[in-house]
Amino acid sequence: MKGYNFELRDYKPYKRGHYDLIILNSEFVKNYKLDVVCGKDYQKFRLAMRKVKVEPLIWVCEVIFFSGVKKLPKNGIKIIKQDALKVKETLRYKIGRNCNFCKTGSVLVFTSHTAEETSDLKRQIKRLREKHKLEVTLTTALLNKN
Repeated sequence: MKGYNFELRDYKPYKRGHYDLIILNSEFVKNYKLDVVCGKDYQKFRLAMRKVKVEPLIWVCEVIFFSGVKKLPKNGIKIIKQDALKVKETLRYKIGRNCNFCKTGSVLVFTSHTAEETSDLKRQIKRLREKHKLEVTLTTALLNKN
């Protein structure tokens, strides 16, 4: 990831390549050693991916939390879009013998702002969701302002 962009890099590990939440495929876990399943040894992981016959991941999720600020960030949709593109590329990424890296994915956005304060962001998320055919969910919570 760079700025607000996402670029799939295939040739070496990157610090920002981790997901916030995942569900591992039990078929993948039972057939590979821990260092491959966890991806700790990138070379072993890449070699194993060439032979994989099942999706290693059932679900990936990116979580975004806008809190502790008086106003939503102006670049909020850019932050959300970056994570959405990361999830989308994960779902499309082919490995092994014509199998994808992951079956499904989500982006969950949480904020302590009111529904009124997030109405524009909600519209932008709806467009993003429709354009990229992804699950992007916004949850708001009204805090006691007294």
